[in-house]
Amino acid sequence: MTNSDEYCHETYTISMASLNIPMPDDMREFVDQRTQEAGFSTPTEYVRSLIREDRRRAEHERFDPLLLKWLAEGELAPEEEASLPAGLLDRFRRQVERKLLEGLDDGDAGELTRGRLEAILGRARARAVDVMKNPT
Repeated sequence: MTNSDEYCHETYTISMASLNIPMPDDMREFVDQRTQEAGFSTPTEYVRSLIREDRRRAEHERFDPLLLKWLAEGELAPEEEASLPAGLLDRFRRQVERKLLEGLDDGDAGELTRGRLEAILGRARARAVDVMKNPT
């Protein structure tokens, strides 16, 4: 008996729907070109990646206002926080902290005091408020 005989492989079936999309020849040529340039095996993989990216963008559009509100105000109402996907606010907090630290590391940070950190956070919150007022 070989090592491969010792393992049991389960097969999973994923139900998938098909979508046939008629398009002009020049668009199909573009899809084929982008498929190859981006390293996808098939045009279907390329189109799926576009759909996944659009889905992520739609989620950002939905949740960004709450994340910006948290950044501007330092907290969210319990019902607002509950409306976010599990772990999103924690990941966002870590990302903000990492970006702040990267900014400090890139510049002439000097000694990081509580007052300096509060000033940096204040500028970040002011920027978030500006973005909330002028979402472009």
